[in-house]
This record gives sequence, C-alpha cells and structure tokens, in this order.
Amino acid sequence: MQSFQFFSPAVLDFGPGHIAHLPRHILSFGRSILVLKGTKSLERSGHWQTICQSFKDNNIDWSIATISGEPSPATVDAIVNNYRDQLPDCVVSIGGGSVIDTGKAVAAILTMPGSVKDYLEKVGHKTPEPRRIPFIAVPTTSGTGSEATKNAVLSEIGPQGFKASLRHDSYIPEIALIDPELMVHCPAQVTAAAGMDALSQLLESYFSTVATPLTDALALSGLERLSRSFPAVCNSMANNVDCRADMAYAAYVSGLTLANAGLGTVHGVAGVFGGYHSLPHGEICGVLLAPMMKMTLDKLDNSDPALEKMSHAASLLTKHHYKKAREGAVALINHLEWLQRETVLNQFKGINLTDEDIMIIAEESGNKNNPARLSAEDLKTVLKGCVTS
Repeated sequence: MQSFQFFSPAVLDFGPGHIAHLPRHILSFGRSILVLKGTKSLERSGHWQTICQSFKDNNIDWSIATISGEPSPATVDAIVNNYRDQLPDCVVSIGGGSVIDTGKAVAAILTMPGSVKDYLEKVGHKTPEPRRIPFIAVPTTSGTGSEATKNAVLSEIGPQGFKASLRHDSYIPEIALIDPELMVHCPAQVTAAAGMDALSQLLESYFSTVATPLTDALALSGLERLSRSFPAVCNSMANNVDCRADMAYAAYVSGLTLANAGLGTVHGVAGVFGGYHSLPHGEICGVLLAPMMKMTLDKLDNSDPALEKMSHAASLLTKHHYKKAREGAVALINHLEWLQRETVLNQFKGINLTDEDIMIIAEESGNKNNPARLSAEDLKTVLKGCVTS
C-alpha cells in the first residue's frame, strides 16, 4: 500500500441541533470572540437570535463582522485592522464558504504583520506562519468544505484579478461544527451551486492521480450521500433535515478529500475564471464539470484505471451497474449534464468573454492531478463551448 498523510480538523461536531454546543466549544478558548457571518439568511432563519442568546447566557463577549460576496484581501485586511490591537480569544465563522474562508484568513493574519496579500500563493512574497487565533467553522451551506481544509481562497476581480490561497497545515479549523438545521433556509440557487461545488470536489479528488485508499473511501461515501439527496434539496425536499444532513456530510467529506488528494482541471480553470468574473464559484464549477469530464474521458484509453473509477462513480450516482467501464464513464457525463440542467443553468451565456480572455484563462489554468493531461487548446475548446452553448 502507498504511504500517505492525512489532515483534518481536530474536532468534528456533527448533527441536528448541535449549534447549541457552540458556547461550550468557544469557552474552551476564552470568552472574547470575533464572529463573522453572512448578510441575510442566518438572521432570516431565526438561528442568529438563538445563537446570540446562547452567548449572553454563557457570558461570552462577541463582536461581529458581516461578509458579503466572494472573500477578498481587502475585506480580510479591513477586519484585521479593526481587531489587531485587541485580539479575540477565538474567531468564529457562521456562514457559507466565503464567510469561512474570510474567517480562516482573519484568524491567521491577526497574528502576522502586513496584508494578507503578502502571504497568498503566487501573489505574495512572504511565507505564512503556523501561529493563529483559534478558529471555529460553522457552515450554513453545503459546498466548499472549507470547514475541513487548510487554505482560505481569496480573490480580486478584474483584468489583473486572481483567486489565490492562504495556506498552511496549521490553518485547519480547530473545530468544525456542522448542524444541518442551519442549512434548511439556504436559498435554492445557493443550494444548487454549493452542491455542484461539493460534487466537483468529490469527483476530482476521487479521480486524482495522488488519491489514496482513505480519500477514495471518503469520496465514495460522500458521493453516495449526495446522490440520494442533492436533487431533492434543490426541489421538493429543501426543508428536509435528513437530506440537508446528507449534503452537509458530502460537503465536509469533499473538503477532507480535496485537502488530502487535491483537485483536477475543473477547479484549475474555475480558480482562474473567478479572478476575471464575480460569478459564484459553485456556479462556475457546475457549468464546467460535465464538459471538462468529457474532455478528460476522451483522452483516456481503456486500460486507464481512472476509467473504472468514473464508471464506479456513475453507478453510485445513477444507481445502475455498468458492465463496461467506458459505458459507465459516458453515463457519468450524461448524469452530470442532467444535474446541471436540474440545478445550475448555463450561467456563462451572459458573460462577455472575448477569444483573448478565453485564451488567457486557458493558459493560466492548472491541470494538476487530473487523470488526463489537457492542453490549453483543450481548455479553450471547453470554455468556448460553455460560453456559446
């Protein structure tokens, strides 16, 4: 068996109603906290009022920073500048992937000099340090898996834009508290986009050239849960806590597998694309997933082990056994196209992308860990198809 390492949060607290455990987790670090939250859905759900009351009941002092849109260096720096002179005992993010990534970065940069941009991969010139303020991640969407990862993805949008990570093994949250009841009121479009992100991460890490037996087992368990509940939470079962729990588990597992097996070309392109346009990351992944997998499949010969994996994934998602690996792999692509139609419509149609933009994105995109090597021309073909289809 191959040798490997595995990184994960120190504590996972998972289950309906487990938001009630948050004060106990906070008090293990102290009584002064900085809370990062989203703008609307948490308050509309009524959970925020209950959380605040639990802070009062436990004599916890809290400050609030509200996050909107994709996480950016400017947002992180602004929050850090407000709290660097009076450090909290703990940073708590309650929200979607943007809120968690912002909180993860804030918890780190509070203890380091300068701007967060100084420490971003391929952007900054400084090496992130291992120390940081204790961090608790409480997701309210099921998508990025950021509650399980060691990096925070930040972006600047524009011609010189980027999407880059602040990354260190020490930045994995101390505690991931996942309560599916917090996700019941997640808007339909956010649910769909986040679910496509989780699906992309599970598939890409499963097909990764550096996957391990442990990441394979986790990815398959996540795919099984997602397959029975993803279409449901996008439609008639949006308020079903069991379905939300399946999606929360799938998203968390996708974070574990991406952190330990890496991702492929879908995220390699989506990261660069996200620096040019402010589309939600999950929507970008949702549009790219099927055509990128098809391009990859076309490059694989029948002896490639990735073909068997694609067929196995198809069996989990479609509940059908395929006698031939390539037949199953084709069925996977068909199923992904169906899911895209059911959940995330082609959001690239209204995007003004010139041929030059497409070529730049294709040339800058990563191809790491993908089971087949895709050229810049291949990626350009996929992107053009997404824009014009």
